[in-house]
Amino acid sequence: MSHEKKHVLEKIPLDLIVIITYVVIGVLTSVWHPTWLIFLAIPLWHSLLDAIKRRRIGYFAFPIFVLVVFLLLGFIGGFWHPGWLVFLSIPLFYAFVDNFANDKKGD
Repeated sequence: MSHEKKHVLEKIPLDLIVIITYVVIGVLTSVWHPTWLIFLAIPLWHSLLDAIKRRRIGYFAFPIFVLVVFLLLGFIGGFWHPGWLVFLSIPLFYAFVDNFANDKKGD
């Protein structure tokens, strides 16, 4: 069993904060949509912490981040087109990460 000390950021109960925030906003303003998008902050947060802990950006859930950007562009701005172009950044991100990781191995 691992006895690693938790980083201070890992102690933040983000899951509970997101649920409470969603319910409060929904009850007070009746804006349930697109407020549900805040639930996507949970996997983003945990993947960011994992990427920081492992010191590897490739562990960040970049496709979920891109999805959030696309949905916000669409729901709030109505930019479904050309908003879909943000999905093209996913292979670019992983190509960059892979290239960067290979460069570090060569050092």
